[in-house]
Amino acid sequence: MFSKILVAYDGTPSAESAFEQAARLARAERQALHVVAVAWTPEVETRVAMDMQVKEFKALLEQLRSRESNMDLDLRTEVAEGNPHEQIVRVAKRLEADG
Repeated sequence: MFSKILVAYDGTPSAESAFEQAARLARAERQALHVVAVAWTPEVETRVAMDMQVKEFKALLEQLRSRESNMDLDLRTEVAEGNPHEQIVRVAKRLEADG
């Protein structure tokens, strides 16, 4: 049984597949699904580029929320900034997500 479900999401087909599987699991377990998108640029980061990416991810996550609003899913979303690997682990630890 899971109590905290976290999925990283960036809008790619593989992220969409992971989201769908996590959503099915969250519904079956009657648990909230936490979705995190991480804004990051591999080059020298500029605030403008980061802000644009944050805005894009927020819009993408809002689309997920709209799509799932009638699907009996407690969907919680957030956008983090920085190295994706580090930020996903940070969010997982903060939420005490199941491994």
